[in-house]
Amino acid sequence: MSDVPPPLPPDRDAPAAPPKSGVWPALRAAVSRMAQGHFHTLLYAAFGLIAALLILFAGFWQALLVIGLVAIGAAIGLYQDGNAFLRMLVARLLKRLS
Repeated sequence: MSDVPPPLPPDRDAPAAPPKSGVWPALRAAVSRMAQGHFHTLLYAAFGLIAALLILFAGFWQALLVIGLVAIGAAIGLYQDGNAFLRMLVARLLKRLS
């Protein structure tokens, strides 16, 4: 047999490992903080971006359409997330139309 002692169990009182440094971990943490409470905003903005990228290669006017689709997707997401200002604005617009 060898004279190597068995490994020690992990110490539960040991400090946690320091967070990884660098661009990607910092970006991941920032996006994670931003996504909390705004899931629909990001989801619909992503849908708008995907739809816009499909037509982006057609020219300048389609690129303007990209901006519009992303803005509309973000607005729908904000509405779904319960943004008070946007809900009030939609309610006033619907009241004027009826």
